[in-house]
Amino acid sequence: MKKITQRIFLDYAAATPIDYKVAKEMEKTQKKFWANPSSLHTEGEITKETLEKARIKIARLLRCRASEIFFTSGGTESLNIAILGVIRNQGQPFGAGAVQGLPLAFGSQGSPLKNFAPKGDPLISHIIVSLIEHSAVLEPIKYLLKEKKIEVSFVAPNKKGIISPESIKKEIKENTVLVIVQHANSEIGTIQPIQKISKIIKEYKKNTRLNLVQNKPLVEPYFLVDAGQSIAYEKVSLERLGADLLIFDGIKIYGPKGMGILVVKNGTNISPIIFGGGQERGLKPGTENVVGAVGLAKALEITVKMREKESLRLTKLRDYAISKILKEIPNSSLNGDLENRLPNNINICFGKSQRQPFGAGAVQGLPLAFGSQSQELLLKIPTSRELPLAFGSQGSPLKNFAPKGDPLNSEFLVIKLDTLGFAVSAASACHTLSLENSSYVIESLGKPECASSSLRFTLGRDTKKTDLDKLIIALKKIIK
Repeated sequence: MKKITQRIFLDYAAATPIDYKVAKEMEKTQKKFWANPSSLHTEGEITKETLEKARIKIARLLRCRASEIFFTSGGTESLNIAILGVIRNQGQPFGAGAVQGLPLAFGSQGSPLKNFAPKGDPLISHIIVSLIEHSAVLEPIKYLLKEKKIEVSFVAPNKKGIISPESIKKEIKENTVLVIVQHANSEIGTIQPIQKISKIIKEYKKNTRLNLVQNKPLVEPYFLVDAGQSIAYEKVSLERLGADLLIFDGIKIYGPKGMGILVVKNGTNISPIIFGGGQERGLKPGTENVVGAVGLAKALEITVKMREKESLRLTKLRDYAISKILKEIPNSSLNGDLENRLPNNINICFGKSQRQPFGAGAVQGLPLAFGSQSQELLLKIPTSRELPLAFGSQGSPLKNFAPKGDPLNSEFLVIKLDTLGFAVSAASACHTLSLENSSYVIESLGKPECASSSLRFTLGRDTKKTDLDKLIIALKKIIK
């Protein structure tokens, strides 16, 4: 039988192995505290106390109140509760769904239907969201649009994958109830200027209160930040980031899968979207996963302790690998900003020949549309079969490019590297479940030619320099 060579895992943004100390803590908890924490008997009370100790530990690490911590089943559930819960709480009459002037629905012939958000009162809820958010954000947004419960302004990043705080400021208006920006992108690793965006939102709230019209309801936007990718490398807290809602999960910090956190700042109005026994103060009902909560608290404790040292180590490895790949692999380029980037993220476009234009951007005949400033395109939500168009900084459509030769397909590269013993990815793990091979994140950078020919390598606690050297040798064998 052929001996299996040792594999090299470079997909830590998708999942991390559970830390030995975390697993040990969870095993001990499973044996001792297995009763239902909602039960009134002694066993239940002891288990409940264990759950609350885990909550308090997480709150201390995040520098918030224990009452602001809600346990969930992961990042996706946390984001859905946050988005749908805020909208459900508004209690405003629902009007026609719209994407800030972009038609919501198209007829069978591709012509736009006249379904726009109505002007004047009653105002429907308005959401501002970055165009490169995780699908766990974009899909709830799409649902709300289909149900005609919101209007949305999509904000595109610059060519380096950074969301401009000023672009957020331009879109805030009197019915804006929620602003959503991921702290660090899961595909290209770019770290967003969250604190600057928060400052803009706070200034808007302050001015709104000063100019409040008597007897008119006060609508203030909440700020939702997805810190799933960043919490292992950046200091994260409600106060530091200026967020009202914050999420992360265990799978990214060497903790248990199926465990997440939603942090809700006191005073934030949010309603439940699922109903049951009233656990987690009614926001996330269902018997609590005490073992998972204990494991998540332990994982976060370990992550915070080693955060600074590990970030420095991985940054050196990241920069070494990027420099060597760009130097030794022909026609390769970095996706996303190098400076404002997660220490463990490498995302490379592998081109094969000079690009040549074949026409202006279009998606199956859909018309081009521009926002109120005629500078930013407010795009359709990308799903498994819908990709955004990419537009230049002046609002004009970029040309779609295709390689003169056969392009390097990212799925081919992933499979080929897998046969050579490397685990890498072409996009976020959730996105790869779709039938669409292209990355809407990379296309939004104005690089449509790289959307289907880019790979993501994400480093972790077990990554060594020799692993990266072996990776580059393998890439050179594949890309000749």
